[in-house]
Amino acid sequence: MPAMPLDLTHRRVLVLGAGVSGRAAVRLLQHIDATAVLVDDNEAARAAAAELAVDIFTMAEAEASLAEVALVVTSPGIPPHHPFFAVAQAAGVPVWGDVELCWHVDKANLCGPSRVWLAVTGTNGKTTTVGMTTAICQQAGMSAVACGNIGYPIEDALLDPSHPNVLVCELSSFQLHWAPSVTPLAGALLNIDEDHLDWHGSVDAYAAAKAQVLTGLYGIVGVDDARAAAAGEECPAQFVVGFRTGEPLRGQVGVHENGLFDNAFGPNEEARFLIECADIHPSGPAGILDAGAAAALALAAGAMPQDVNTALQSFEVAPHRNAVVGTVDGVTYVDDSKATNPHAARSSMLGYPSIVWVAGGQLKGADIAPLISEVGERLRGAVILGKDGDLIVEALHRQLPQLPVVRVTTGDDGTDTPPPPAETEQAMAEAVAAARTMAQPGDIVLLAPAAASYDMFTGYGQRGELFAAEVLKH
Repeated sequence: MPAMPLDLTHRRVLVLGAGVSGRAAVRLLQHIDATAVLVDDNEAARAAAAELAVDIFTMAEAEASLAEVALVVTSPGIPPHHPFFAVAQAAGVPVWGDVELCWHVDKANLCGPSRVWLAVTGTNGKTTTVGMTTAICQQAGMSAVACGNIGYPIEDALLDPSHPNVLVCELSSFQLHWAPSVTPLAGALLNIDEDHLDWHGSVDAYAAAKAQVLTGLYGIVGVDDARAAAAGEECPAQFVVGFRTGEPLRGQVGVHENGLFDNAFGPNEEARFLIECADIHPSGPAGILDAGAAAALALAAGAMPQDVNTALQSFEVAPHRNAVVGTVDGVTYVDDSKATNPHAARSSMLGYPSIVWVAGGQLKGADIAPLISEVGERLRGAVILGKDGDLIVEALHRQLPQLPVVRVTTGDDGTDTPPPPAETEQAMAEAVAAARTMAQPGDIVLLAPAAASYDMFTGYGQRGELFAAEVLKH
């Protein structure tokens, strides 16, 4: 069996960040008898980690201790330009991400026999694709578990006494940046659009991080997306399988006569039927693409077409992902709060002909203008809130000067800190009320913010819940 590249037994490992991933990394390090030390300057995070019974350093204390450190494990949210990493490099201390740690521990069989890794990344659609893939693998009789960026750390999956043998990992660009050794059996790159530019510095750097997922045996690529397709052409995967909404060429999964077909994994040149597109949820092009990627991943792991059909027939989309809240006075209200960037909002908006758009939040450096240009003819009105709301309003006025636009300013103080809960609730109440006055029977009031939520909400989940609660009051 391959050995760990570093022997960490009884050696000190600094874990940067006392959040969910940092605490999970500590648990895994304790399992392999390393001496873990958490590092965080945030008092609340330090308090939350107290039950782990490990030393907790400040950043300054961590820097001072580097001479005694074998490894730094960083949480994914810490950007690579953080000054600490230059200090660690100068001290000759390697830096891994928590996913890199998991990979080496698993492949060294330090948590029992190593598992099959399937990985999913992309600007949008990751969570749905991971859920679909896990469902198909389970239908095929595999002990599969969804883990990673969805909220269940890979570390905890490795420590699970039931020993799942297939890890379906949602990986963010942050995690992939810090995980250069990870080579899954099959990795899917769904799409690439501008996102997290404040962390990566450029679209090219962001795309390069995402492309790390295509280093295993199978590279599963969304060929309808130009940037993803380009990454697929250059990737080192032995087998590159495309997925698309059009006819599947040989080596692809795609749509033929309103059905999803596999033209990549069958024993001969004949495409194999997987499922009727009408039976895929969420509906529309985005759902079909997610299903195509999930099918390819699961087929690569040994599932059969009937497993794909059975699992996807009963698959239910997670909350806040293009979920219908209800219909009031002929107007349908849809919660796609998970659309936290323009690319995700685009996928949702292209599924509806007449929209009152509820949007706004933290754009994180993304340009909203291309989205407005593409979907403008579908818009009946727009209600904008959040920190970067003025940028969205300006783009709407510039490109669609006749479009009714309401700017909600309640709860928006221009910072990245949420207001008191009463203001947050009032802001959403005003937004839904404004959208209701614009909408006509047959319209869709669509919460697809195209922006992150932390300026006004605890997360996209709370944003969607408040939207739904306001709709259901009437």
